[in-house]
Amino acid sequence: MPVGVLFTDRKKISDLENTVKSLPKNSAIIIREYDLNKSDREIFAKKIQLFAKDKGLKILVGKDIALARKIKADGLHFSDFDKLPLQFFNKKNFSKKFIFSFSCHNFKSILKARKLKPDMVFISPIFPTTTHLNTKNIGLKNLAKFSLKSKSDIYFKSKLYALGGINSTNLTSIRKLGLSGFAAISLFSKNL
Repeated sequence: MPVGVLFTDRKKISDLENTVKSLPKNSAIIIREYDLNKSDREIFAKKIQLFAKDKGLKILVGKDIALARKIKADGLHFSDFDKLPLQFFNKKNFSKKFIFSFSCHNFKSILKARKLKPDMVFISPIFPTTTHLNTKNIGLKNLAKFSLKSKSDIYFKSKLYALGGINSTNLTSIRKLGLSGFAAISLFSKNL
C-alpha cells in the first residue's frame, strides 16, 4: 500500500502537474473534484493519470465506479458521509489488486469501516483543516490512542492513515504513531 496519499483539490493546487510529479514513489492520488460535471471530471482524471503514469503512482477515484473502470484506476475511495451498500466493497467484482479506501470522520464511522473491510482507512481530520470546517478534529492524542488499540486488531494493523491538516511541522508526530501512512493536500503542493 502507498505511504503518502495526495487528495486532489483544484482550488488549493494551482500546478497539478508538478505537484503530481514531485510525489515520492510509493504514493497514491485520490481524485475527488466532485463539483465537476461527468465529462470534465473524466478529463481531469485522465490528466492526472498521464502525469502519474511515469512514476507508477496508484490512482483511486472518489465515489465513481464507472469513471474508475473507464480510466482503469487502481481503486475507489468513499467517505463515511456516503450512503453505501456493502456490495460496493465486494472484492469479487474487482481484481485482487483493486484498492478500496474509506475516510472516517469520527470513531463511530471507524466501526463502520471495520465492517466494510477497506484496504485503506483514513482517520480525519486530525488537525484543523479548511476542507472540513464543521468537523471536530480528532487530534493527535486520540489518534495515538486509537493507533495503540489498532495494533492488537489484526484487521486495522496495516490499514490506518492520518488525514487532515497534515503539514511539514506535524508530519513527524504522525510518523511516530506507526500508522501505514498519511494523506494531505497542501503538504504536497509547493505553490500554496
